[in-house]
Amino acid sequence: MRALEFGSSSRAGFRHPAKAAAIDQVWREREQLFRDYTSSPDKLRFLSTLPWIGPVTKHSLARRLGLYAELRDMAAA
Repeated sequence: MRALEFGSSSRAGFRHPAKAAAIDQVWREREQLFRDYTSSPDKLRFLSTLPWIGPVTKHSLARRLGLYAELRDMAAA
């Protein structure tokens, strides 16, 4: 995070080149990605479109973002 905040690449602290490139891309596009995520009717599907996010990671990310709690609340209503 520190490298990104100072305008450097995440590669400075994260050695995997493809993952670092994905992190850098998401960081650069974070505001637009957040807008796209919040407006997406299928948030779980949207998460799977992010770079370097596979089928397992999208579920982990969804839990961290509170998506499952949101879906559970919608189902209970």
